[in-house]
Amino acid sequence: MKFHFQQISDYGTKNPIVARLSLQVKDIIQFFPLNETQKENVFGTMCMHVIPRMMTCYKINEEIGGEIIKCKEKNNKDGILTQSQGQTLTLPSILNLNERVETFLYNSKSALRDFIKIFNVIFNATLKKEARYDLVYKLAKGEFGEKDNLTKVLKQNYDLWIQQIVKMRNAVEHPGGYSGHLQIHNFRITYINSKPFIVEPSWHLNGAPATPIIVDMATFIHNLLTFCEETLILCLQKLNNKFPIKVVEIPENERRPECPVRFRVTMDFK
Repeated sequence: MKFHFQQISDYGTKNPIVARLSLQVKDIIQFFPLNETQKENVFGTMCMHVIPRMMTCYKINEEIGGEIIKCKEKNNKDGILTQSQGQTLTLPSILNLNERVETFLYNSKSALRDFIKIFNVIFNATLKKEARYDLVYKLAKGEFGEKDNLTKVLKQNYDLWIQQIVKMRNAVEHPGGYSGHLQIHNFRITYINSKPFIVEPSWHLNGAPATPIIVDMATFIHNLLTFCEETLILCLQKLNNKFPIKVVEIPENERRPECPVRFRVTMDFK
């Protein structure tokens, strides 16, 4: 099989997302009994769809995070700016925050939607191109049982964070619908013992507690990356392989800075 590489991002293989979802995938799928079309579809799905979506999320998180740090540093240096003898407070602001948050959620959900194709390619399933991991879980449970590792990983990730991303995006697309409303807050003021303090940008669904946007974004990106690579490996391991191999995790301190892949295939002589 010939793999074709084309620059689709400003980031190279030093970025873990690019390294682990492109070169790592390319190397691992060679050891499993997929035909050439299947390999091309798996690799193409990751490189042409999932990675660009995730890199858009990464860039938004990186940019907003940098802007928040600058605002905090300025506030620490100058304090909260006031006017009218302290009656009016001037707050820092992240420009176009709502639009950038909505773009982040769109690409997060789209990456999950695009990754669905992996199950159709490997298992010849007929899942629709939707971010419906409740249906993927149902498929795995029916095929492999409730106690199977793949089934458990799908269930755990769906419950912990996947449905949260989907609900947040759905609340943007259909405000007041089944998922309710997504509240996005820029910098705000809170008072402790009558003294004003700056609160960094946050978000929440409906009446849930507000949480820092930048922290949640970083967590979603990490979860999406690990979910895609681990789930792909679990799917590949369902195939009958004539070679005695196993996939092992490379310790973080042993990963190459220029291409920090996390997993590699090695021979299993047990």
